[in-house]
Amino acid sequence: MNQTLEEIRPETIALIESQAKSLGMSVDKYLRGLLPANQLELGLGSDGADDDFENDMAAFAEAFDPVTSYNGTYSREDIYFDHD
Repeated sequence: MNQTLEEIRPETIALIESQAKSLGMSVDKYLRGLLPANQLELGLGSDGADDDFENDMAAFAEAFDPVTSYNGTYSREDIYFDHD
């Protein structure tokens, strides 16, 4: 028998079989559906350049006018304006 199969507890196998059956699938098809379609999906790296993200952030920033401008200092009144 395959060493990997021997490492799987019977309760786990029963859960997998139950899930597959409830979905009307074979166990093999169910398990394959849990795996990524290709190895690129396994990585945590970026799928593309950061240019798209940077462009989206620039467009987002342009959509909003700054409410206030920062002059380098804040007074106590500016910081605690909403405290009594």
